[in-house]
Amino acid sequence: MLHPQGETREEIQANQAAAGAMLLEYFTRLVARQRAEGAQGEEVLAVLLRSRIDGQPLTDAELFNIIHLLIFAGLDTVTASMSCILAWLGQHPHERRRLVEDTARIPAAIEELMRYESPAPSGIRYATADIDLGDGLTIRAGEAIHVSWAAANVDPTAHPDPLHVDFDRARFHHLAFGSGIHRCLGSHLARLELRVALEEFLARIPDYAVDTAGLVYDNVSVRTVQHLRITFNANTPSPVDPSQRHAFMAPLTGSGTASWKGTAMNTDDMILISVDDHIVEPPDMFDNHLPAKYLRDAPRLVRNPDGSDVWKFRDSVIPNPALNAVAGRPKEEYGLEPQGLDEIRPGCYQVDERVKDMNAGGILASICFPSFPGFAGRRFATDDPDFSLALIQAYNDWHIDQWCGAYPARFIPMALPVIWDAQACATEVRRVSKKGVHALTFTENPATMGYPSFHNDYWNPLWKALCDTNTVMNIHFGSSGNLVTTAPDAPIDVLMTLGPMNIVQAAADLLWSRPIKDYPDLKIGLSEGGTGWIPYFLERADRVFEMHSTWTHQDFGGKVPSEVFREHFLACFISDPVGVKLRNMIGIDNIAWEADYPHSDSMWPGAPEELGEVLTANSVPDLEVDKMTHLNAMRWYSFDPFSRIPREQATVGALRKAAAGHDAAT
Repeated sequence: MLHPQGETREEIQANQAAAGAMLLEYFTRLVARQRAEGAQGEEVLAVLLRSRIDGQPLTDAELFNIIHLLIFAGLDTVTASMSCILAWLGQHPHERRRLVEDTARIPAAIEELMRYESPAPSGIRYATADIDLGDGLTIRAGEAIHVSWAAANVDPTAHPDPLHVDFDRARFHHLAFGSGIHRCLGSHLARLELRVALEEFLARIPDYAVDTAGLVYDNVSVRTVQHLRITFNANTPSPVDPSQRHAFMAPLTGSGTASWKGTAMNTDDMILISVDDHIVEPPDMFDNHLPAKYLRDAPRLVRNPDGSDVWKFRDSVIPNPALNAVAGRPKEEYGLEPQGLDEIRPGCYQVDERVKDMNAGGILASICFPSFPGFAGRRFATDDPDFSLALIQAYNDWHIDQWCGAYPARFIPMALPVIWDAQACATEVRRVSKKGVHALTFTENPATMGYPSFHNDYWNPLWKALCDTNTVMNIHFGSSGNLVTTAPDAPIDVLMTLGPMNIVQAAADLLWSRPIKDYPDLKIGLSEGGTGWIPYFLERADRVFEMHSTWTHQDFGGKVPSEVFREHFLACFISDPVGVKLRNMIGIDNIAWEADYPHSDSMWPGAPEELGEVLTANSVPDLEVDKMTHLNAMRWYSFDPFSRIPREQATVGALRKAAAGHDAAT
């Protein structure tokens, strides 16, 4: 109906009318049958038939109008916009290659090209009241107005340098889908369809040329390319078993070259990067990094008469430095009780032994969170700011130069923040970035620690430093005290179950915060919070925005919260079958894997096998496996292990072969 074939205008119009008549006849029969059967079920048509307006059912004419709108809202603009997008990318191969190499850029590219191309260039609207434009010009109520949305989208006061296409442009509100009560009903679906279509197209046809001489644009009601002739060499997709494609999820896989797995995967071929592991700090970590004048006052690891180890720092005694470091024990012996370094694996605190354990578990690389200082380094806060800063810098230098520097291809370095001073924290981020650090650990809620919240301008220097240095802020669950309130006598299982809920609260806090809007390059890692909760969280956030933004005055620049989440947040999982199943509702480019070594949630050393079972059970294609297991981590943290280790030596099988003879059982 939208684009009927025909040699002449009359023939096209006749075919269009015939298609419309067929559609009307089909729905006339369908409506009659549904009425006769009592309109049972929850299908859209049945719900409409049961609906009442002022006590009266909808007429057939009203039903047909609603059905027509539901079918075609956004359809014409999607097909037309896709032709314009492909034409533009065909003429700008450099920008196309950037999208092929980094598919996470596609949503931003679509928004910019929708602004630039304006799928519906203009439209007719009617004035509902007299409008005085000045200079004696008045638009009378009832008069038609020809509104040019395309002109608004190239307004230099709203979009700097508007005739230049910039996929990195700060996101401003455009009118490609209208606005307010005139917003396109199909806009959300259109964005989804355009993203998936472009991902699928570029996965199959990453390199193509456009016949520019034959490009003819139609700009009457919808901007479209009348005929798009391209020359290409296609990437041939692997055969897909239709029975393994989920009707709703299949279009969102994001790769045309992926093969679907119906049998158990070969875990030896996987490459694993963990974005959440832990260090139990050794007693000598300050020796070579803290200025001599502070060494006497530095934290010390002390052995008690009962054999337990404690950290002593000024007037504080911090017990259980090896809390829950149970890697290598059978589950029957899990607990919080390891009291000293001699009760845990040396890999918890000795870097050479850690790499041996990583090899035994098939893990190529790791981000290691702190233990004794706390996730936000707050334990180093004293009444002497110079001493406190020296402790933070000494820890960071030990971690970066001594721990990670010993095996630069095996560790992604992470810095402690100067949590008590935003400006000093920003300075430290810039300092360690010169050492190649692109990860900062932080608290999930600074307000509970007595510092300004994420909604306070106090942190602006830090946000800017993070963006300027391409550094990810990592929010580890449990990093701000106990946000979840339970019964005082609740068993510990309750807290362990609800622990990741802290991450949900932190994600909401940040998603609705000003920095997410003001700093488009800000990246947040949600550490050890799992992923299964995210689809509902995003659905709820979008619903809140849809229903309440008019009075809460939230504005994401023409986007919805779920889109913004996928631009800014990385989540991680250990096994999480639900999250893996719903991975494409989360965003396949927003998920990474974690081992959680040496804690009791970890699957070490059998992580590859348990992870492989989850991936196989959910028919995860090869490219998506690679994204979740290592590619996303490499991209988010600017980390390239293959510049130092050949890929064939980085697989689970190769690493375990290198660990032959290493004891992983005690």
